[in-house]
Amino acid sequence: MTISPPILTEIESALKEYCQTVLDSDLSAASQAIYINYADNFVRWMRGEFDPGSRVNPHPLRTRK
Repeated sequence: MTISPPILTEIESALKEYCQTVLDSDLSAASQAIYINYADNFVRWMRGEFDPGSRVNPHPLRTRK
């Protein structure tokens, strides 16, 4: 995906504001991390730094014996 630098700057600014809003919320720390991680991955994808699915199931669950 190609995004112009001025637009990407606006998106990154919005991401910072979004992250602060999430951190200021009453969500649990785990939920906050999930919200922030997924938003960050989306912005990284727009920058060309993230490939969705490239690490599909990197640590599969082990079956219990």
